[in-house]
Amino acid sequence: MKKKPTFQLKIFLAVTFFLGSMISVGLYQYHIELHEIDEVCNSKLKTVAFVARYAIGDNFHDQIAAGKRLTDAEDLQNILALSNLAEESNVKYIYSMILDENNTLRFTASSATKNELMTGNKLTRFYDSYDPYPKMISALKSGHLVYDFENDTDQWGSYRSIFVPYTTKNGVRYLIGVDIDSLSLQAKVREMVWIEIGKITFLFLTLLPLLLLYRNYFYKINRRLRAMVDKATHKLSYMNTHLESLVNEKSAQILKQALVDPLTELPNRIQLQQDLSMNGFKGIAIINIDNFKEINDFFGISGGDNLLRQVARFIQKFGFKSYRLNGDEFVILKNKPEDGDITENDFYPLLQAIQEHKFTIESEIFNLNVTTGIAIGEHNLLREADIAMHLANQNQQRVLVYKQEYETEQKSKHYLAISQGIRQALRSSRMVCHYQPIINPRTMQIVKYESLVRMILEDGTVVLPGDFLGIAQKTKLYSDITKEVVRQSCENFKDRSEEFSINISVRDILSSDTVEFIQDIIEKTGTANRIVFEILESEGIENYPQVSQFITKMKKQGAKIAIDDFGSGYASFENTLRLNIDYLKIDGSLIKNIDTDERQSIIVQTIIEFAHKIGAKTIAEFVSTEAIADKVEKLGIDFSQGYYYGKPEPL
Repeated sequence: MKKKPTFQLKIFLAVTFFLGSMISVGLYQYHIELHEIDEVCNSKLKTVAFVARYAIGDNFHDQIAAGKRLTDAEDLQNILALSNLAEESNVKYIYSMILDENNTLRFTASSATKNELMTGNKLTRFYDSYDPYPKMISALKSGHLVYDFENDTDQWGSYRSIFVPYTTKNGVRYLIGVDIDSLSLQAKVREMVWIEIGKITFLFLTLLPLLLLYRNYFYKINRRLRAMVDKATHKLSYMNTHLESLVNEKSAQILKQALVDPLTELPNRIQLQQDLSMNGFKGIAIINIDNFKEINDFFGISGGDNLLRQVARFIQKFGFKSYRLNGDEFVILKNKPEDGDITENDFYPLLQAIQEHKFTIESEIFNLNVTTGIAIGEHNLLREADIAMHLANQNQQRVLVYKQEYETEQKSKHYLAISQGIRQALRSSRMVCHYQPIINPRTMQIVKYESLVRMILEDGTVVLPGDFLGIAQKTKLYSDITKEVVRQSCENFKDRSEEFSINISVRDILSSDTVEFIQDIIEKTGTANRIVFEILESEGIENYPQVSQFITKMKKQGAKIAIDDFGSGYASFENTLRLNIDYLKIDGSLIKNIDTDERQSIIVQTIIEFAHKIGAKTIAEFVSTEAIADKVEKLGIDFSQGYYYGKPEPL
């Protein structure tokens, strides 16, 4: 006869089964938590990498590929931007990398922890190298997203990572990497699970003597323990759901900040580019507010911002997909309707309404003028509309629809790049004046300076006016450059004793706005009696009535007038004789060979005699050698200017 299990054996088996069940539940819960955190981490890594791409930008890596090297200040700005994004996103590190010509991994930007920023230890800087890492290199070369769950350890720690490759329009491949501290995540899950198991085990062992003494309470205690396990599991599930909700909410907030213009709450350029690449838009218009800088100067930045918000709200009423491109430019998109094609006429009601609408700033009511470029088609709409808008500005047209014959590819790229460079230089105070000395050849003392404009690129390159003024003259930017040169020169010389000259074109003379600006500046700075306006002989003399009127107006305030490049044009003596000028600047083509070419020497002597007869003084340009300087002095020229005496440079 088979022996029945004893009570003690039953208790032992029950205890063993119970402990085994608790351990199994703990292990199962552990793996469930790991799986859920994996999914949350993967989603977060993808989102942060996507946002980081727009924080760094394709243009940044195009510039790196073109040879740009960041200053420490520029690098620190990128470090702080990515560090703020990393802290907001609750990740450890965000960074971008490239493969250089030697297939070496190099950082182009990287976030840093607060400790690294404070101490400088382990701080990753621009173009620091990184040990060859196969998964990073694989992502860069294949162009495919790569996850790294190996939890490999380097000098910064052990992380779970994602490597997302991006390629710019110019074909430059770079990598966005995001790290999460994987060890701390796993440790947290293990700690939570073991705490619950410890609680259960402790309670069970504490109650075990009572189980032996009070058999009747065994099942009741067992039910209580199960309830505690269910409560702990529910708590863990709630915490995980709450954590996932916070991650998703924060990711959505960061994504919105990256894609929405904070001033107008319209989608920004990044969102526009995404929409153009994904949606079937067939028509686009870029709307530029005319004279917005003057509005901003008059009403202040807050007034200008108020106007931009009014324009944004007004455009949205017409049902277009609307964006703020930058500054004072807005973009509207239109899909192809089901019952026909898109034409430029679809945009005219909105443009007409803007012209007629009464906008208000600080109780001042006024109408806006806008310049609009329109493009119809399926490809390159933004670029084509931008070309049309710039051509409309150039030709003083309100609306212009893009046509293929308006541009060749190379010319438009150069035109847009230079125009954008000029606009950014004006906004960033990188349109500056250099000053070339003008001396008295008999005393060798500097008595005057000529103001010569230079454009400084972001990398510090100095661009001469011959490379950008031609394009500026075809846009509304030229008058802004003239005003900036006048403003800087007058400010720099208001406390000095020397005369200084500024080149003025016939376009400036014919602009009442520019002339009023000049009068106001020289009056405010008290420089009217020391400023000299140089008018190009070939550009302004034939417009005698307007030039004469300008000269009269300036000389009443005490300014002086010079004819620049005298001898290079036509009808010089006849027209100059009728103008009340103070200086004749002899063209450099007549000076640069004056020591060897007797014919040019005779022409210069004739100009000197003519100048003295009309009461004007002479200035020789392009004095580059000692021999030329000696010849100029012997001929009796009053002042000399050229590289022999000094190059244009900041004061």
